[in-house]
Amino acid sequence: MSGTCGLRGLAWVWIGSWLAAAPAWAGPYAPPAGQPGSTAIAMNDPSILGWADSVVDYSPAAGVDGIWQTPNLALGPAVGTSFDIVTLGDNGTITLGFDTPITNGPGFDFAVFENAFDDDFLELAFVEVSSDGQNFVRFANDSLTPDAVGGFDPIGVDATNLDGLAGKYRQGFGTPFDLDGVDGVNPLVDVAAITHVRVVDILGDGSVADTSGDPIYDPFPTFGSPGFDLDAVAVLHQASAGLPADANADGVVDLLDFDVLAQNFGSNTGAGASAGDFNADGVVDLLDFDVLAQNFGSTSPAIASGPPALAVPEPASAGLLFLPFSGPSRATGRRRRALPRIGEKS
Repeated sequence: MSGTCGLRGLAWVWIGSWLAAAPAWAGPYAPPAGQPGSTAIAMNDPSILGWADSVVDYSPAAGVDGIWQTPNLALGPAVGTSFDIVTLGDNGTITLGFDTPITNGPGFDFAVFENAFDDDFLELAFVEVSSDGQNFVRFANDSLTPDAVGGFDPIGVDATNLDGLAGKYRQGFGTPFDLDGVDGVNPLVDVAAITHVRVVDILGDGSVADTSGDPIYDPFPTFGSPGFDLDAVAVLHQASAGLPADANADGVVDLLDFDVLAQNFGSNTGAGASAGDFNADGVVDLLDFDVLAQNFGSTSPAIASGPPALAVPEPASAGLLFLPFSGPSRATGRRRRALPRIGEKS
């Protein structure tokens, strides 16, 4: 009997040591960088196509030391250190511009990099996007951290309790965002042509709420470089500039793009090129048919240099675009994406 009890005791000791060594990820969301199921984007990930090009606005909060107030450090590739950053301060903001717009592709479309020195010291921020620099939409977010977190609390913040907030991952790894999450939320924001990303620091004392109304906690108070420290913003899906009327962004102006225009003909919601408003006047009408007809059969350089993915009708068939139509075409079930509006600048 005593031998059996001894073995059981050893077993419980082993189980206890295993549990102590195992990561205590308790929440429902993706775990820290390097863990199975993590959505973290490494700063050298080959899927990164570009980085932020300009600082449109920087409004740091009071209390940020001057050494951390160099907004241009947020431009270009992420560095992944504790120093090559710009600090926002408590409730501070920064808006970055992109010369070639971010577009809504399969999966994540861009990633925001912070400089957390480990997986627990996570300073958080809201993320908003715009296609004109005036109208923004914020990503839905969730924070399940149950209690306040001290400035240098050894317990810190559990990444699995966070979703839709920048700062979820340690330095060198970006928090990714999918434009599908804001598609249709604001008709004045064209997710096929995002030219601005705004990062808004969250005061981590619980006075700021997430989308569902729950308090958001992160390390507070901190000093010198309080709040979110931005390293960079990476682009994962980039619009193919220079091809007017390619509503579905497949690199070819063809009947698929005519289908998009036909389905939205008469719309005046300002939905943008993804809905067939090719001249960016806020209305899908015959002027947009004219833009499509002039560019019918055009291909992007990437498509033109290789085998076409779809047979393109002869240019003479562009006249067919102006024949009456009885309703939307059902020729394709492809998901439609769009290029930036012609002449639009960040």
